[in-house]
Amino acid sequence: MMTSKHVKRCSAVCGLALAALVCAPGDASNSTFPNRANSAVGAQGAVGFANISNTQTLYFTYQLSAGRSYHAYAYISFGPDAQTGFCSVAWLDGAGNGVPGSSSFGDEEPTDPGSDGDGLVVPLTPAVGAIEYNIQLVTSGGNTGGTTCYLRVVETTLFSPWFYRDAGNGYDGFAEIHNNTRTGFPVTVTAWSPAGTAIGSSTQTIPPNGTIFVTASSLGAASSFGSMTIAHPAKPGAISANMTTLSNVTGLSFDSPFTTRELVPKN
Repeated sequence: MMTSKHVKRCSAVCGLALAALVCAPGDASNSTFPNRANSAVGAQGAVGFANISNTQTLYFTYQLSAGRSYHAYAYISFGPDAQTGFCSVAWLDGAGNGVPGSSSFGDEEPTDPGSDGDGLVVPLTPAVGAIEYNIQLVTSGGNTGGTTCYLRVVETTLFSPWFYRDAGNGYDGFAEIHNNTRTGFPVTVTAWSPAGTAIGSSTQTIPPNGTIFVTASSLGAASSFGSMTIAHPAKPGAISANMTTLSNVTGLSFDSPFTTRELVPKN
């Protein structure tokens, strides 16, 4: 929860350019993990540091959903007001431990100077309720007069609302997935029942600039309909995907494209 102290700090650091965006609170009060500050997915804010010539660390907490993926990105300002320094992020679990593999695929392409990106895929279990994950933000080597580090966490899960499976009439759903980057990374495809329970899930590595497909039948879908999600640890926009249901008996087909959630930054 943002206090009046955090709002004042946000106004001083963010200015008019970020007037409609949430400023992630940053001061000595959340410089330790037990005192981490609450933040929100989709919120972008500026964390100002009076002096980051020496390394400083801040902690932020997020409530995430099972089976979905997220990307954290921290960077310094560029252009005429460019600053020196480096901002790095790391995902931590609810106990403050590092999340294996989360730092391997989330960097920007090309990498912005002084920036860092980390991706996270939340396991399918537990399947209900919010799950706590945290960001450790470390800054170093900045201007002695003050440096601003911008931090944002966004959801990168892709959603398709419909597939149809009817073995008797030859219908199956095909999720076609393309890697838009120069780096290979794992993607997790999950089929969901109409009631919203997971039918089955598969994880495989998609090569750089490569394309793979996953069928609904391979995920355990019987003669029914449902939806699919794709979770991945790469940056936003790293995946293009489409869902095609077709029948090799009737020759009919239809598409239900994958899209991402659009989260409006909170004031």
